[in-house]
Amino acid sequence: MASKLNTEFNYRYQVIGDTPWEKIKTLKGFLEGRVRAAALEEVGNLQDQAKVSKLKHLQNSGNGLEHEILELKAEILEGISQKPAAKEAFELNKKEIEILNKLLKELYVIAEPTRIKGYW
Repeated sequence: MASKLNTEFNYRYQVIGDTPWEKIKTLKGFLEGRVRAAALEEVGNLQDQAKVSKLKHLQNSGNGLEHEILELKAEILEGISQKPAAKEAFELNKKEIEILNKLLKELYVIAEPTRIKGYW
C-alpha cells in the first residue's frame, strides 16, 4: 500500500546523489518544499476565517445577493469536508521536516571533513 509519508528509508537510501554533498543539496530542496507547505497551513486557516467573516457580513448587511451567499456557503462546506485530509497531510509534513533535519545533520557530520578549504 502506498504511504502518504516519505519515510526515513526513502530519504536515506533512495535520494539521488553519489556524494554526501549531492545528497545534502537534494535533501535541502525537499526540506525547502516541506517548510513552504507548512506555512500554507496558516494561510488556509486565514482564508477560511475570511470566508466565514464575509458570509456573516453579507447575511447581516442585507446587501448580499442570494447567489453570492449560496456560493460562499458552498465554498465553506467544501473546505470543511477537506479539513480532515488536510490536517493529516500537515501532520505528516511536520514529521517529514523532522526526518529531513535529522538526516541533514547526519550528512553534514559525514561531509564536513571532505570540505575544500576556503569554500563555504
